[in-house]
Amino acid sequence: METSPSAEDGQRTWHICWQAAKGRNLLADPSMVGRIRDRLIAAHEPRGRDLLHYLLMPGEIHVLCRLPAGCGPGTIARAVANLVSRWVRDIDRTRGPVFAGRYHAHEIPTAAELRREVRMLAWRPVAAGLCARPSYYTRSSLRVSLGIERMKEFDTRALASAFD
Repeated sequence: METSPSAEDGQRTWHICWQAAKGRNLLADPSMVGRIRDRLIAAHEPRGRDLLHYLLMPGEIHVLCRLPAGCGPGTIARAVANLVSRWVRDIDRTRGPVFAGRYHAHEIPTAAELRREVRMLAWRPVAAGLCARPSYYTRSSLRVSLGIERMKEFDTRALASAFD
C-alpha cells in the first residue's frame, strides 16, 4: 500500500479549486497573476502549511497543499477568495459574484493520487487551448518545479518531499 503524501503526523494533502462565475475572467488584468500567486503563498506561510502546486487560469484557480491537523481547506479558501473577489470587482467594476459558488476541495490520500493531480493540472491549460505544452504555461508553479524558471517566494521542496 502506498503511503500518504503528508510530511508529518496529522498533515493532510488537499486539492482546492475555485471556479469563476459566468462572464468573469480572474486574470483579465495582467497584475492579477502576481497578486493571486502572492496571496496563495502568503496563505500558506503559517507553520505547518505547505503550498505544493498552484495553477491560475482565467476561469479557475487550483491549489495543491498540505495542511496541519485542525486547519481545513476552508481556512485557505476564505483567505484567498475574499481578496481575489475584491480585486476582480475593483478591476472590472461589475457587481455580482466573482466565483460560481463555494470552493471545491478533496483530500489526496496517497502519493500516487498526488502525482495524478499534478499531471492533470499540468495538462489542464493545454486542454483549454491556452498553450501547446504544459511547460509553456507561465501561470502555474510547474515551470518553477521543473527548474525552468526561478521564484524565490515559492519553495519546490514541499512538493518534492511529498514523494519521498
